Amino acid sequence: MLLKTIQKMNDIRGLYPEEWVLLANPEINGDLILNGEVLFHHKSKKTVLRAAQKESHNHKMIKIVYAGDLAKNVSLNIFKVVEKA
Repeated sequence: MLLKTIQKMNDIRGLYPEEWVLLANPEINGDLILNGEVLFHHKSKKTVLRAAQKESHNHKMIKIVYAGDLAKNVSLNIFKVVEKA
């Protein structure tokens, strides 16, 4: 869905939970993104990356952020290696 509104990060998390969000010209303080113009959002990161490619030339800066808890969505594939004698 294509949108063009400036939102605070807390509002973005509330509006688009568990989604990837493409922001234009975000306001950044250190490592924190405070707000930005919401250009696009979707559950699929690949879909948002495609939108970012199309929008990158139209804006001074764009960022992709996840509006959820990444720890819940990252799975580690840990394997135990066992030698047979």
